[in-house]
Amino acid sequence: AKTNNALFLAEPSIVIFNSYEIGEKYVQSISFRNISSVSRTVRIIPPATSHFSLAPLQYPAHSKGGIVAPGMYILSEITFYPQSLCDYYDTLHVETENGSYVVPIYGKREPPLLSLPSLI
Repeated sequence: AKTNNALFLAEPSIVIFNSYEIGEKYVQSISFRNISSVSRTVRIIPPATSHFSLAPLQYPAHSKGGIVAPGMYILSEITFYPQSLCDYYDTLHVETENGSYVVPIYGKREPPLLSLPSLI
């Protein structure tokens, strides 16, 4: 169930890897900020496919039992391991007391720029 009144804001809200080669490893940071006015917990469900992985969550220094104070955030990294040059898609699920939402993750290469000379 998607809700628009999320308690934690994912930054970025969409993760895109748009330049990659086979067999390399690519990493992007992601954060989940508590945008509510009280301390809360959040549950992040990692990607389902083997091409993307979520690093262990790093909680704020004084966080106890996974509780995040207002304005504070949890940090993590998404790693992408492409096995081909095709497009990839997966998601992170962010679950809060107020509902859940999805953070899409794309592996999508820029299309090649093909140009033909005007005179052939």
